[in-house]
Parts: sequence; structure tokens; C-alpha cells
Amino acid sequence: MASTRRQLPPQIKKIEVLDRTTGKTVVRYRLAASAGINAETGKRQQVLRHYATEKAARTALAEITDAATKGTFVPRRTNTVREVCENYIAGRHKLRATSKAKLEYDLQPLIERYGDEPVQRLTKAHIDELVADLPVRPASDRRGGWPGWVGSLRLAAG
Repeated sequence: MASTRRQLPPQIKKIEVLDRTTGKTVVRYRLAASAGINAETGKRQQVLRHYATEKAARTALAEITDAATKGTFVPRRTNTVREVCENYIAGRHKLRATSKAKLEYDLQPLIERYGDEPVQRLTKAHIDELVADLPVRPASDRRGGWPGWVGSLRLAAG
């Protein structure tokens, strides 16, 4: 029984590239898919990625087109945690000076530990580890309820 040949979708191209470590030519799959309209610029957005296997490229194509159709696609970004926190604080208009100072104080542990990391690389485990490492405030300082930094970290982490 002969195997049937599957044709690649038009968004995936089979290319041959030179492997820098071995010096040999290897096969890669280039994915160029439409990711909908960019919310910031209003222009059409494309995703260009390379994969080692056809299966990985097909899976990524399905995920990207599904997210683009639903409107939930998030492109890769290089924003750091420090930039996001600074923009968040700057975007909080009509805050009293004391409230703004407290917000900066509460976000300081996050910025100190992960300030130069790209924000898209942060995981829930990073935030959980940070919260676990923070010192517990005395009960008299809390004035009931959760400590303030926990809420600020949750807001910043999304």
C-alpha cells in the first residue's frame, strides 16, 4: 500500500537552510500566517516563524489562526517588567501622591527581581515564588485584610 503525500498549506513553506553547527543543509518549515489586525496600529499583522518539523508548523498554524479568529492573538513583545510597571503607574491618573508612592513601593520587589526580564516570559510560578519570598508584615501594619503588596502584584501580573 503506497503512502499518500500530504500537501502543505499555503502558509507553510519547506525550506533548506545551512545548519551553523554541523555545516550541513537541513529542512525547516517557514510559517507565514495572518494574525488579524494589530490593535495598536490598525494595520494587518503577519507572523513569521520557523519550525524543525512539519507537525510543529501545522500545530502552530492552527493555534495562530484560531487565536486570530477569536481575536485573542498576542504578538511577541520585548517589553520588560520594569517598563510595564512604570507605564502602569504612569497610567494611574488622579492618584494622590501618597497612593502613588505606595503603589511604587508595593511594586518595588517585582521590579527588583524581574525588572529586566521580558514580561511575556513571566509565569505564575515566578509570581508565586516572589510572594512566598516577601516578608510577612505584622498584623498591626495590615489594618485587616490582605497586605497591600499582594493586590498590587496581582494587578501588575495580570
